[in-house]
Amino acid sequence: PWLSVEVKNKETLPLWLHGAMHQAKASATDGQLPIAVLHEVGTPYARSLVVVELGTFTEWFGSNTDSSDA
Repeated sequence: PWLSVEVKNKETLPLWLHGAMHQAKASATDGQLPIAVLHEVGTPYARSLVVVELGTFTEWFGSNTDSSDA
């Protein structure tokens, strides 16, 4: 109830996005949440997007839904 979710299904996601998540996961130490921050040049950093894998998100914050297809 505390999230407003919009899901976008794409055939593939950009390789650079996969690379960013891979780097975040590779550099995370125990107890750190790996995220990728996507910033558009010329916009305030506060409007950047935070990307986290759904499985990791639910591990950290829980889930009220069935994630059997995750």
